[in-house]
Amino acid sequence: MIWKQERNLILVRMEDGEDFFEKLKELSEKIGIKGAIILSGIGQFREVELGYYSKAEKKYYTKKFEEVFEVLHLDGNLGFFGNELVIHAHVVLGNKNLECVGGHLNKAKVNSTLELVILRTESNFKRKLDEATGLKLLNFE
Repeated sequence: MIWKQERNLILVRMEDGEDFFEKLKELSEKIGIKGAIILSGIGQFREVELGYYSKAEKKYYTKKFEEVFEVLHLDGNLGFFGNELVIHAHVVLGNKNLECVGGHLNKAKVNSTLELVILRTESNFKRKLDEATGLKLLNFE
């Protein structure tokens, strides 16, 4: 992974085989991110796991994909639940047949490359457990 920070913008290029979540956590620790917004992401993923949240059941349904996908849209945010970094990302992926899948991104490895634009905020993004949904939601106290 290589990266460059210009004021509040962080430009990132991940390399083939890198774990998306591991590398974002590494970057966050290195530069002390307390809150950030993933503005865009393009490139390719493989070894992907997507999720869909059911409010009625208070659980995620997940599905794994081994194929290579184009990252058509990727956004989200980085915040904290206590001392734990939470990377909340959603993605739309396209396969070689030009069909799309999408959802909450749980796991992904970079295939070839991934280019990200991240906006670092002045605010700390803190999450709090919401009893009604069972989710760790952003809290703006």
